[in-house]
Amino acid sequence: MSLPLPPIDLAEISPLLAAGPQMNYWLAVIGSAVVWGALAFSVVTLSVLALRLLGRMREALKLAGIRRRRGDAHLALFGRVKGPDADVAAEFLTRVNDRLGKFAFGLQLRGEAAPVEAWAWQTQPLDREGREALAKVERKLAQTDGEVAVWGMTAPARRKQPANLELIIATAARPGRPAAPPRRVTVLGEAATWSGMTVDAVAYLMAKSLQPALGRPSDFRPERLRPIVEALDVLVAAEVPLDPNSRAELIDDFAAGALHLGEMLGAAAWLEKAVRARLMALEGMDRGAAPGRWVTAKVDLGRAMALLHEIRFDPVKMQEAITHLKDGVEALRAEPTLMRAEGASRAIHRAERALADRRRFSIRWPS
Repeated sequence: MSLPLPPIDLAEISPLLAAGPQMNYWLAVIGSAVVWGALAFSVVTLSVLALRLLGRMREALKLAGIRRRRGDAHLALFGRVKGPDADVAAEFLTRVNDRLGKFAFGLQLRGEAAPVEAWAWQTQPLDREGREALAKVERKLAQTDGEVAVWGMTAPARRKQPANLELIIATAARPGRPAAPPRRVTVLGEAATWSGMTVDAVAYLMAKSLQPALGRPSDFRPERLRPIVEALDVLVAAEVPLDPNSRAELIDDFAAGALHLGEMLGAAAWLEKAVRARLMALEGMDRGAAPGRWVTAKVDLGRAMALLHEIRFDPVKMQEAITHLKDGVEALRAEPTLMRAEGASRAIHRAERALADRRRFSIRWPS
């Protein structure tokens, strides 16, 4: 005979079992929320990926259009500017594009607005992030068959730092010409102070990235070079508000160009300008920080003074020219190349011969 089982109280076993239908309802609600949440996450993720893909497709189409419009011209890409006063800075780059041809020796140029930017430039040399950013710019230059790209970022004034526009200029590799490292050009001051002179200065530095031969004026005939040197003369005199390295480059290129014109044309006025520019450069130069630039300045100063005082004879100044040349030669003896030393030695010989001829024949020199 079986005994009746005592009633089972589910609440004693588990409160969850005792909840019964109510618990099933909440489990269903939670399950539905998880499913809908996962679905919403998937939709958002797919939407983001679709927008990114659409953006890349639009960018690829734009770059392809730039390449088609390029024709036979040399292409310069003008990228984005970020930061306060970005619209003013973008207008500044538009004006740079308009002036670029002034320094291009008649090359057919075409400037195009393009989706070019890379902001990882805090470390020099570039870290991994910077190298990846630069690689993206180089790919866009390759996609458009462009030769040079510029983009930038504005920075507001801070406690110890003035407002400025920092530009990055990158060049594309070409057969026989590897891509140069990207260069910084910083325009100092508020946007309202960015004058036409500053536009010309940035246009020159960008044109030089496109044509490095601008830094070698002896490669050009005087009549071709003269308009460039005259423009640099104005920029140097105006003391355009650029970072020290960019301004020093303008002074050095002007001095080299003035010396070449003075030597080729026998023009004392250009030689005087070369002497003044090299003296200006040497005044604030740290020889230890820039030994190559110091040697170039010394040799060019000696050459310019020697040529000038052949025309306007002054034995004291001629001896000073020889001293500058000897200083440059002594510094160059430790260098692997003697090209500058040979040029300086020839100038020394010429100056010493001029002094000897003067003393021997006591010829009255033209003033």
